[in-house]
Amino acid sequence: WGEATSGLRPASASPHTSSTMSLTLQLRCRCAPVFQAIGDGIWLEPAFGHSPGCCVIHAQAGGAKALFWGDVIHHPIQLVRPELPLMFDHDPALAATVRQALLNRVADTDTMCFPAHFRGNSAGHVRRDGSRFRYDFV
Repeated sequence: WGEATSGLRPASASPHTSSTMSLTLQLRCRCAPVFQAIGDGIWLEPAFGHSPGCCVIHAQAGGAKALFWGDVIHHPIQLVRPELPLMFDHDPALAATVRQALLNRVADTDTMCFPAHFRGNSAGHVRRDGSRFRYDFV
């Protein structure tokens, strides 16, 4: 742990908690704040908030972009209320900020989105709907 992280480890932390927090810090340091290419046309973007080390996956191979947003948006209601936290968010304020920024960036583009937690075939596009967003399934 050392001096740099001494304030992050609670005195009552168990060895398991310590190793989990250490891994969390390592993941944050490794991912933030850059995009990381993991293959030809595939790259990761940090999307912290839901969980430490959370990333979205971008893919593009000559055509329209694809975005696999994983846990950044759990439910379609978060398109209408991006600020709405879920009990699963590690840092609710950061999760909401990341969610809003992602929606603003992909809204009304040809980016094909693939949410992890929407129903059935979840592929679709984000569209602006006044000051909110909606999801058009394909």
